[in-house]
Amino acid sequence: MIESKIERRRRQKREEYRRNREGYLIRAKKRYSEKKDEVKAYIAQWKIDNRDKVRATNAKRKAKFKVELNPDEKLELEGVYSQCLRLNNIFGGDVFVVDHTKPLSRGGAHHPSNLQIVPAHWNLEKGSSHENRWEAPYFGQRDLNKRLFSE
Repeated sequence: MIESKIERRRRQKREEYRRNREGYLIRAKKRYSEKKDEVKAYIAQWKIDNRDKVRATNAKRKAKFKVELNPDEKLELEGVYSQCLRLNNIFGGDVFVVDHTKPLSRGGAHHPSNLQIVPAHWNLEKGSSHENRWEAPYFGQRDLNKRLFSE
């Protein structure tokens, strides 16, 4: 099979990228750091202009992790979110959030067994970087739940 000029050029570009991947990444990071605000503004504007695409992408991503829950699990799920709401009412503001122990982006399910109530700042720091459970300082999560929800 004879390779066309376009195909040959594409193959050469791929090989060049493989050989110089680190250099390409360094230059890309440098360009991004120089134009960070412009890039963020462009992305924000693109999301506004293309809301349908953003919604479709988010729906597709969420559909991957959808789990069929039985009535008991649905009740337990509602309980987790109501406990979080109650904590926020007690402490004022959005101090606590419901966190997926195994992040959705890493294959975790939106299931009661994969949820925990954590401080918002800890969840933001954690991101999707690990699957650790949060332990309250001075006493464990179970003790915290007993103290706050035993009315």
